[in-house]
Amino acid sequence: MFHILVVEDDAKLRSLFCTVLTNNGYLAFPAESGEKALSLLDSEYVDLIISDIMMPEMSGTEMCLKIKNNISLCHIPVVLLTALDTVDQNIEGLRRGADDYITKPFNAKILITRCNNLI
Repeated sequence: MFHILVVEDDAKLRSLFCTVLTNNGYLAFPAESGEKALSLLDSEYVDLIISDIMMPEMSGTEMCLKIKNNISLCHIPVVLLTALDTVDQNIEGLRRGADDYITKPFNAKILITRCNNLI
């Protein structure tokens, strides 16, 4: 079973994403912030990270950059989620190491397909 870390500051969305992933055969770990996600990565094995971009204190792109600059974590694929679909934001996420980018709202099948492709 693949392990996916879901980083989302909105509790309802975080729960929804975890439910969708669990219903599709994944083991989902929730984290409400980039800081919490980085802390969880110290103790949990993760195959993939799905993260919102716009979060307080540490954005998803900042968290992604920290992960990609860490030799022991840089192999983990990161999918960034955002409600803003701008070319500049998309490019910024990819420059910071994101492996994929999904714009909210999205169909759950798209999320699962992209997870399957990256894992």
